Amino acid sequence: MADVLYEDKFISVTSNGVCIKWYWFPTAHSKVVPFAGLHTIISKPEQVLSPLNSKTWGMGIGTVWWACDMSSLGVRHKKSMVLRNSSFFGHGFSCEDRERALAAIRQGVKAAGVSITEQP
Repeated sequence: MADVLYEDKFISVTSNGVCIKWYWFPTAHSKVVPFAGLHTIISKPEQVLSPLNSKTWGMGIGTVWWACDMSSLGVRHKKSMVLRNSSFFGHGFSCEDRERALAAIRQGVKAAGVSITEQP
């Protein structure tokens, strides 16, 4: 069993990867993004992505699929991130404490020996 490094109502970061809760529309099934294959973390997507690329759940106008966050009302400020791997779509999600979640992801990536790019 993988060690849990961070968990809240939106995500669970383990030593193997990030489990994004309420990911798939309309089933609300989770999506696991393993650290192996991860190449980019966008830690502050509100600074680099167009507002048109944001959505409460699903895909906006862009290449990010967003997990459900009905509290965001389509605008995700100071609590979201995007992970990119070989998939065409980035994996966007909210988190309750972005700094702690990011620290846990960094820890997991380092332990997995994966080299990633971080964007704001």
